[in-house]
Amino acid sequence: MARPFVLPGVLVALIAGHLLVAVQLQSQRVAMAQEREELGFLPPAAIRLLALDYRDLVADLIFSRTLSFHGGVLKRGEKIDARTWQAIYRRIDAASELDPYFVDPYYFGQAVLTWDAHMPREANALLDRGRRFRPDDWVMPFFMGFNAFYFLHDKTQGAAYLMEASRRPGSSPLVGLLAARLSSESRGTETAIGFLQELEAQTDDPGTKEEMKKRIGALRGIWVLEQAVEVYRDRFGSFPADLRELVKQGVLFAFPSDPYGGVFYLNDQGKVWTTSDLRPIKR
Repeated sequence: MARPFVLPGVLVALIAGHLLVAVQLQSQRVAMAQEREELGFLPPAAIRLLALDYRDLVADLIFSRTLSFHGGVLKRGEKIDARTWQAIYRRIDAASELDPYFVDPYYFGQAVLTWDAHMPREANALLDRGRRFRPDDWVMPFFMGFNAFYFLHDKTQGAAYLMEASRRPGSSPLVGLLAARLSSESRGTETAIGFLQELEAQTDDPGTKEEMKKRIGALRGIWVLEQAVEVYRDRFGSFPADLRELVKQGVLFAFPSDPYGGVFYLNDQGKVWTTSDLRPIKR
């Protein structure tokens, strides 16, 4: 007679057991999440103290959990708010401070903090550690130069970082050319010329060497005109309406030519530039 009650009893037991396990799992998930949060918000000095001789392992743990969290958010299609981005940054920063030679946090930070989080200053603060601890890695100052130029609109600082990147092993000569161009556009023409002359002397490739000589020639023309414009302004109290006025008024004996085929001009900000934009003009 007891058999009709066996199946319902088993079902009740299974449901109760399932609920118990579910509650325990949820409790563990919450505990793990809290543990991750606490670990992430601990000051780096405290984490270093707790990590003892296993800093590289703890750095890998912090970074992998952060990466997993970020990937989960993207998979679920959730939006990351400013507070969460700050938490992600602090975790990446802690991981890179524990193991400053660990390259992954730098690359991940550059990818997400600049484009997604709109935190280029934090990205450069992170990259600066990699720049200091990885002196043979030209990518770190290159990224910093790009961020300074593109996101922070600081051509002078961007040029300085790119110049540093171009001097490091493995860097493309194009990085030096870009650095020189940014220096010129931020009124550092003389610095750009000196930098390119040094770079040209260290370059063996004939094609690259010829390109650098052409760039140096163009920048010399700009520099000569910049000096002449200053003399003209001191003499007449204003900028010349046309750069050809420099020759007509005896400030220059001859007008320089642009080896790229362009024409030098004075823009609205009183800066000397060229219609070639320091690139070969196609005829």
